[in-house]
Amino acid sequence: MIAGRKDALRSRPGITLPEVLVTIAVIAVLAFALVPVLRSTTDRSDANRCRSNLSRIGVALKMYITDRGEWPDSLQVVEGVDGIGRPGLICTGTGRPYFYFRPDAETPDQRVVASCVPPNTPEGERPHDSGQSFLALQRSGEVVEMRGPVP
Repeated sequence: MIAGRKDALRSRPGITLPEVLVTIAVIAVLAFALVPVLRSTTDRSDANRCRSNLSRIGVALKMYITDRGEWPDSLQVVEGVDGIGRPGLICTGTGRPYFYFRPDAETPDQRVVASCVPPNTPEGERPHDSGQSFLALQRSGEVVEMRGPVP
């Protein structure tokens, strides 16, 4: 009976090399199909954090202007106001500090006060939505997504 059992074990085919390669190829294709989905989710998450940071900066700027009657010289002045710390002054899309444009008498109709990148940054080099847009805090306190050429 033992001899018959050994023969039965030998007659079962094992996994062949082509089967292993096909399995690995299928897993690789599925993994590569998921990469854009994960990247898109990460990009949206970064944009939402950036939008939140700019909103908090807008509130802190309003508080500063209410207290002092003028725009601050830099964003570092509002650090610590309304819970804004150093990480809140860093853009999640670029990893660099937000750009700040202090409105003054020479630029009364300047709308953008703070943004991820300077407004003249060409499309393709912008941090959000595959390099086509960036977020900006307007003078009114509203955070908007800027696309296309910005005046």
